[in-house]
Amino acid sequence: MVTGWWDLFLTEQLHDYAAIRAAGVTARITIGPWLHADPGELKAIVQEDVGWLSYHLNGGPPPPGGPVRIFLHEAGTWHDFTEWPPGVTATTYYLRPGGGLSPAPQPAAASPATFVYDPANPTPSASGPLLQRPGKQVDNSAIEARSDVVTYTTEPLPAHLDLVGPVSARIFVRTSREHADLFVRVCDVDAQGVSRNVVDGIQRLSVRSIPAPDLSAGDDGVLAVDVELFPTAYRIAAGHRIRVQVSGGAFPRFARNFGTTEPFATATRYVCCRFEIHHDAQHPAQVTLPVLPGS
Repeated sequence: MVTGWWDLFLTEQLHDYAAIRAAGVTARITIGPWLHADPGELKAIVQEDVGWLSYHLNGGPPPPGGPVRIFLHEAGTWHDFTEWPPGVTATTYYLRPGGGLSPAPQPAAASPATFVYDPANPTPSASGPLLQRPGKQVDNSAIEARSDVVTYTTEPLPAHLDLVGPVSARIFVRTSREHADLFVRVCDVDAQGVSRNVVDGIQRLSVRSIPAPDLSAGDDGVLAVDVELFPTAYRIAAGHRIRVQVSGGAFPRFARNFGTTEPFATATRYVCCRFEIHHDAQHPAQVTLPVLPGS
């Protein structure tokens, strides 16, 4: 298998790879710095297929390296692993009041962050894993300046972090509408303050979602929402900061939620939705990153 970190089908292909290996079948996967059907990806497909078939059908040399070969963004290096995901340390960063992002959770009560999502002026999408250009990374400054986006940022990192594997988030949210979406994005903020997207994910909060989200609500009506973000292999350099964005959508990459029961394709009515993002001692909102040992 060959795919790219910015390929729209990356997650499904990794699921296929895991299922094949779980069935006891030999498999290989290469993941490069590519968008879907990038010239580099197409070249790698031909090279990998020819080598694979030559070995299995024509007695050629075995393909070099491990069964999992990945490109590490911002390091510019290729790495071989025996499995996916590789052995990593799940490292949690907690959303803090006032826009902080910290390895330690908020120890006391705190007011939630709030914003209003307006389907008539939906939060726009900015690049990411797409089927065609433009994709990959862009400056997120304009989106982060909007009133319908809240951000949480670490202090500058003392050493680089190599993130290799799946990324997830648990966000505690209360909305004014039953029908709403929750979009989470992790960004790399460089020394000049430019924020570039690394991975993201979205979760529909409506109970009509297919498949239905795994939501649990406390007595206060705050939902604990688990969001699966894209997997990645990315180096966040020393001196850079990690930033988490939270918003109510990313349009047009994801269809906007109109806040009603009408089907998206034919909806004629829309309703604004107020979000509360909770990050106090009772609601430890967090993002979990896969940190490669030694980084």
